[in-house]
Amino acid sequence: MGLEYENPMSEAGWRALIEALTPVIAPKLKHRRLCVFDYDGHGNALFGPIKELFSSCETVYANDLYPVRRGNGGEQVVYDYDYDFAIAACAPGRYYRAVRESHYHFVNQPPVILPFAPARNRAAESEMPLGEPRPIFVVLYPGAGTARLMPPLNALMERYDRIPYSHIPFGEAFFNLRYIDAHIDPDRTRTWPQLGVKTIDQKSVDDYYVAATGMMNYFSWMGCHCHVSTDMLGNLPGVRVVYLLRDPRDIFNSMFHRIIHDGSIEGFRELRALDPEEALLQFVSGFEFVTPHRDNFFHLPPIGEVAAEFAKIADYENIYPLKFEDVRYRARDTYRGLIEWLGYDDISIIPMGDAEIDAIAHLGTFEAQTGGARRDGDDKGGEAVDRSSKFQIDSNVRKGIHGDWKRLYTPRIADYVKREAGDALIALGYEQDLDW
Repeated sequence: MGLEYENPMSEAGWRALIEALTPVIAPKLKHRRLCVFDYDGHGNALFGPIKELFSSCETVYANDLYPVRRGNGGEQVVYDYDYDFAIAACAPGRYYRAVRESHYHFVNQPPVILPFAPARNRAAESEMPLGEPRPIFVVLYPGAGTARLMPPLNALMERYDRIPYSHIPFGEAFFNLRYIDAHIDPDRTRTWPQLGVKTIDQKSVDDYYVAATGMMNYFSWMGCHCHVSTDMLGNLPGVRVVYLLRDPRDIFNSMFHRIIHDGSIEGFRELRALDPEEALLQFVSGFEFVTPHRDNFFHLPPIGEVAAEFAKIADYENIYPLKFEDVRYRARDTYRGLIEWLGYDDISIIPMGDAEIDAIAHLGTFEAQTGGARRDGDDKGGEAVDRSSKFQIDSNVRKGIHGDWKRLYTPRIADYVKREAGDALIALGYEQDLDW
């Protein structure tokens, strides 16, 4: 129809858009009860044309979603009434937020109409579907490239108006302290790493995230940066799971370099003193540590268990695997696939084009995160950590390439990993056979 959105929209502009869409929406609105709610300061300009063009309807105007604030009593407000439709006066990019707010406020959760033709100029899109009401749980496996995924993921969630969910009052450190004190080290004596041991109860960690995701709301998403069970994730009711994984050999290689070179982890003196082959063998057998300040614990199971957990992801339809290698080397197609799996383009007023995807993917590159000081593949993992720098070029921004584990793996280490994780590596597509 060639109609364009103005910001702010004038009354004449609203009138032209409403008149153009009247043949489409008028049959739905005849003799109905409408609520026009203002989300971007357009409501006054929109309310007049709506009242005039749909004079057979009972029309109410709600300013800025809070027309009457309820006090401590039970007085009734405009949103407590039963409406057939809600009409949102907002810009296209705020539509989903307006829908979410209306679902919080309107007692009957009426269908929300956006009264203008979007970019594709199809009048049928004036009433957009909301999408599947399932929150998103993002597993950012340690060492799998969290710093590469998080900036693009944050931008993607913001683009589609998904809200980060803060699931505990004082952040993850509060949970760590409580968990350490209650389950790991009640005598407060253990503040150094232990290799090849399992003192952290995995079920307690899983149960914690089951409870946390159970409190998530319609549009929220939450991240997890620790080891959780795949079976738990696959059985979360009504939750979509995005899982960042990586070749387990590269995960252990990345974590090994971080511990060797990152001076902030004090307790690994014994590991650093070992022969490199012996140290890595101990490392891939699983490890955990509690930091001296007791504000964090870390648990990484043996490499065979990690690989097996990754392989089980294929058994669950609600888990979408994001391989670091795909994020790193095939970013556009990878993010496009994620958007399609989440169903965002099906409900989007303005679908995301390739140029926008490329710009979002760029946020996860070393170049973007270091202000151009580093590029992907630069090997500066052995440098001292510069905590004063604006861009901390440390082991978190180390190298970011696939297959870097080959530099450290001796035949003895390779034989151990083949025995413990070989079949899972083949199932994950990281190897064709055990001849590596």
